[in-house]
Amino acid sequence: MPKRIWINIRTETMNFNIRKDSTMPFLVMRQRYNQELDYDVLNNMLSNCAVTFSMVSEDTGVYKILNKPAEIVTRTKPYKDEYPLEYLLLYRWKKSDTNKVGLYRGEFRIDFLGQEYCDLSLTVPIEQTLYINVRDTITKTEVIYR
Repeated sequence: MPKRIWINIRTETMNFNIRKDSTMPFLVMRQRYNQELDYDVLNNMLSNCAVTFSMVSEDTGVYKILNKPAEIVTRTKPYKDEYPLEYLLLYRWKKSDTNKVGLYRGEFRIDFLGQEYCDLSLTVPIEQTLYINVRDTITKTEVIYR
């Protein structure tokens, strides 16, 4: 009998703050799952997928980021569990992503690849809205590399 997991897609927090012109901290969304799926099937699906991130201005409706590459990373849970791995969606900011102060909405899209899953995709978060607040900064420095 294959192992089964419970799927419940949610994030720990739906508000993310970053300073203008910053590239860290990375945007990380932890996945929990709300539908029962075969654990091996899920691992197989997530090992063969394309992940993108988009971010749109709350004020103007204009996309600041549109379908830029993102990542799924795994980590071992710090506590004992029947399923020791957890999946994290991660977006690495570019300086141009955060060069305008404002409130944005963000989403990750996972497109599953391969013959078995080629028509399947998932956009997260599902039930909530991920708000990204790019806040102003008083620091105005530029590092010059030699």
